[in-house]
Amino acid sequence: MKKSAIALLGCLFLLSVYAAKPNRPGYHTIDAKQYFFPLDENGNKLSLFELSHISKQELQQKTGRKMNHLQSISFKVVQKKLNKMIDADGKIAVRLQDPEDDPAVKPGFDGGGFALGFIGGLLGILVAYLIKDEKKKNRVKWAWVGFGIRVIILLALAILWVSGFWGP
Repeated sequence: MKKSAIALLGCLFLLSVYAAKPNRPGYHTIDAKQYFFPLDENGNKLSLFELSHISKQELQQKTGRKMNHLQSISFKVVQKKLNKMIDADGKIAVRLQDPEDDPAVKPGFDGGGFALGFIGGLLGILVAYLIKDEKKKNRVKWAWVGFGIRVIILLALAILWVSGFWGP
């Protein structure tokens, strides 16, 4: 029962994180009457919709176990969240994962792109343009940054060498 309750609470928490109003771009709806959770080892199941409307006493009857005070409070909290998520048609709006939200795709420092530009020079920038994946834009930007830093370092070394501070 504890495992089922924990699994139920975890799933409901995840659903509440992605809940939003339906008919928004990037969202799709699921039917709360078609998602079931096991209640016991006998195969009894309860849908999300039924869970949002069932009383504490009915749930205790169906599971055959009495809830302690903490379980009773958490049941009511989850039930209120679930009621807010389910609309009048029994649908739950779930947000689709946007590739831009993926931390692996978000812009930031790209060590590979930087190394391509810094070590490979113009050839490294060309390689950065030829690699096709979701990180291409960020990789190309950092390849140019790496190439720019390489050019600045080489110019500084050339100035030091010409001025006689360093070299023959």
